[in-house]
Amino acid sequence: MLAVSLILASMPALGSHQHINAGALGSQAGAPLSFVNGDRFVAESGYVMPMQPATAGPRAGLHAGSVTFTALPAGLDYGGPAFGHAAPGSRLELVVETVVGPAGGRFGFWETAGESEGTELTFEVPVGETDGSHRFPLSESFGASGDDPYGHIHGRVFTVDLPGLYRVGMRLIDTSVNGADGGPLHPPSERYVFQLQAGVTLAWIEVGENTVQIAFGALARSVYQVERADRLGDPGAWSPVGAPVQGTDRLETVTVPLEAGPRFFRLRRTSV
Repeated sequence: MLAVSLILASMPALGSHQHINAGALGSQAGAPLSFVNGDRFVAESGYVMPMQPATAGPRAGLHAGSVTFTALPAGLDYGGPAFGHAAPGSRLELVVETVVGPAGGRFGFWETAGESEGTELTFEVPVGETDGSHRFPLSESFGASGDDPYGHIHGRVFTVDLPGLYRVGMRLIDTSVNGADGGPLHPPSERYVFQLQAGVTLAWIEVGENTVQIAFGALARSVYQVERADRLGDPGAWSPVGAPVQGTDRLETVTVPLEAGPRFFRLRRTSV
């Protein structure tokens, strides 16, 4: 018999602010768009965006987090040319195509005019979306011929409404009309999948013959401990199993022995 219980401890402050830089595989027309440092943030890297509960304001009751998606500069006016920039005259946007997460959950994008923190819900995408078209610009230009594709807009916020691990698939597109036959200069990027962690939840559990693997998003400035008991209803029955895990905004996997008889596992989180 195997059961899982979760305990939510106090929530830590948001981790360090991150920048994910958009450009292209070549600055010439026809080169696909790409995230130059995307390998550090995509799901395959293990990175999870921390989503913290909002208790006041327009996002009260939601879990909110933020990274800044930038478009790299091509010219000197914005500190370029940066390695991996897109061609002048391109205009980069990011499309939210897929959302995987807890049933009934919703992923939201918030922004407002200027650089202040987003207070207006621009769009929502439900869990289960497989071909979404909602998008937001990364370049701050209008895509005129020769315009620098640069963009670095702070204050945008992402939200989810239920605890859990979310996987959001996004694709870079060029919405300029400066390419061949009035089309874009760059073809779209591949789809990038990013992970967002809200609350203390398990990503998955795999039960083997003699072990249990428990995966969870471990947020920075937190310590996680898997605990085990052979019965419920007795607070003193719980004991730690395995070493504590220091959160670093990454997906962690803990392997614990599975002994004979009923066993219950829970995940405890504390702030540091």
